[in-house]
Amino acid sequence: MFNSIPYHFSGDFRGGKWLSVTGDYGLSVSATFGEQIDGSMQLASLPFSVNDYIFSLSTDCSFMVPKNNAFTVDIHSLEAEEVSGKISTKPKLALSGRVNQAGFIISSISYADTVSSLDGSGQFLWNINDGIFDSLTAELQVKNELNSEGIAFTGNCTNPTHVAFDGDHLMNDFYFTADAAITSFPIAHLMGGQLPDDTLSGQVSASGTLKNPYVSLNLDAISMQFNGAPLVAKGNAVLEDGAISVSKLD
Repeated sequence: MFNSIPYHFSGDFRGGKWLSVTGDYGLSVSATFGEQIDGSMQLASLPFSVNDYIFSLSTDCSFMVPKNNAFTVDIHSLEAEEVSGKISTKPKLALSGRVNQAGFIISSISYADTVSSLDGSGQFLWNINDGIFDSLTAELQVKNELNSEGIAFTGNCTNPTHVAFDGDHLMNDFYFTADAAITSFPIAHLMGGQLPDDTLSGQVSASGTLKNPYVSLNLDAISMQFNGAPLVAKGNAVLEDGAISVSKLD
C-alpha cells in the first residue's frame, strides 16, 4: 500500500536471464539479460495520490541497456489525468517520445481539459561530461488546432565553471536563458467563473542565475473576471537585481 492506495504484484526471475513482474492495474514488466538488457513495461490506469488529489497513470514503453551503460527508453504512450474530480477542468496529459543518455525527444505531447486542448512536440537535450553536468537546451511548442491559442518555450542552462551539481552551485553558478510566448491562453484553465473571451497573451524573457535573475515581462493583453467584474490590462515589467519596475500598465 502506498498513500493509502493498495497495490499487489508478483514476479519471477529465472536463471539470471529472464525477469517477469505482473500486478494490479495492468502492470506487466518483462526483461531479458544477455549482451544487453531488453525489456518492456505496461500500466493501465494506475492510481496514485498527491496531497488531496488522485491521478491515474497509463504507459506502454520499451527499454534497452547495452553493456556500455548507454540506454534507450521508447515511450510509446504515457497518459496521466486527475480522476478525483477536485480539479473542475479535468486535466489530462499524454505524450510519446524517446529518452537516452543525450536527452528526451518528445515526438508528440497533448494537454486537454474541459476548456480546450493543446498539441505539439519538444525536446530536452543535455551534455554530461565525466560525470559533470555541462549544459541543457530545451524547446517546447504546443498549439490549439482550432484557434490561435498556443505556448512556445525555448531555454538553455550552462555550467561554465564545471562545478558540481548541488543546491548552492545551482543557485549561483549555473547560467540560464529562457523565452516564452503565450497567445490567447484561456484564463479558465487556471480559474473558474471566466468567460470564453477571457484570455492571456504575452512574452517572458529571463536570463542570469537563479539567485540573481533578470526577467522581462511584456503583457500584450489580459482579460479576466475578478470579484465578479471584468478586468482588462496590458503593460510591461522588469525584475532586475531583486527589484521590480513597471514601465507601463494600462
